[in-house]
Amino acid sequence: ENADGNTKKYFYDHKTIVRVNDENHERFSFVADYKYKYQYNIESYLWQQYIDYQLENKLESGDWISVKHQFETQAIDPVFMEPESGLAWFDPSHNELNLILGTQSPRIDSHNCALMFNTSNSPVNPDKISLYSCYPGGSFGGRSNSYFTYYLALAAAFSKGQPVRLIYDRYEQMQSGLKRHASIIKHRIAADKKGQIKAVHNHLVFNGGGRKNHSKAVANLAALCSGGSYDIPFVSIDSEAFRSKSISGGSQRGFGAPQAFLAIETSMDELAQKIQMDPITLRKKKHTEPEA
Repeated sequence: ENADGNTKKYFYDHKTIVRVNDENHERFSFVADYKYKYQYNIESYLWQQYIDYQLENKLESGDWISVKHQFETQAIDPVFMEPESGLAWFDPSHNELNLILGTQSPRIDSHNCALMFNTSNSPVNPDKISLYSCYPGGSFGGRSNSYFTYYLALAAAFSKGQPVRLIYDRYEQMQSGLKRHASIIKHRIAADKKGQIKAVHNHLVFNGGGRKNHSKAVANLAALCSGGSYDIPFVSIDSEAFRSKSISGGSQRGFGAPQAFLAIETSMDELAQKIQMDPITLRKKKHTEPEA
């Protein structure tokens, strides 16, 4: 449930990544088996139950040592080198809308502007939309499917053919700009007493805000990153994004990876302390060795 007690409304079905390598025998994996998507979705759930059983059994016996935490990150501004700005004008003689601005998505912005004006009560219905894309000006992701383009286009539609300049100051950019997704990550990692990483069990949830943007892709990539760069025989990862009344999340630099890496790399340091091993040495032992 959300903080206000309402049931979460998900943008997409969740992403599930499962791997089971039992005694160096690859029994099931996302890489090999996801091409059979329907069958994978069914079998992955059963293998997740098997992983849960193995994890609890090994921890209870003392063969494995684990670290378990919940990590939370807030929505974060992408820190633009400069706020968004642009010029626009509607040319009634050619029934053409012209836009000049920094964007990472010129084709998508043009297409969505056309859809926005394609209504019976629109003040203009341009036959042509020309978008001149300037350099985005830093802060990768902050201008990918940004809503600034549509505000600029609307201003031009109501300006009676006069050119319009729209400029956000720093405060306005922070109020309205796309943010890095807020996240909640429930994370558990386990290793044996030799420092070989044996299992990871993650559940990642991303707050997409009020408008669907790149939440699906962000949640999917975060799932792939949440196991780190380590060869882990037992992997159970679920990741999902939901809509809320919060500010909209976008495709900021890292694309969900920073939230995921925060969880596993912080836990790796704590796991190294528990095993009494140097944290770099622990990370170097990423290739699983056969049992003695």
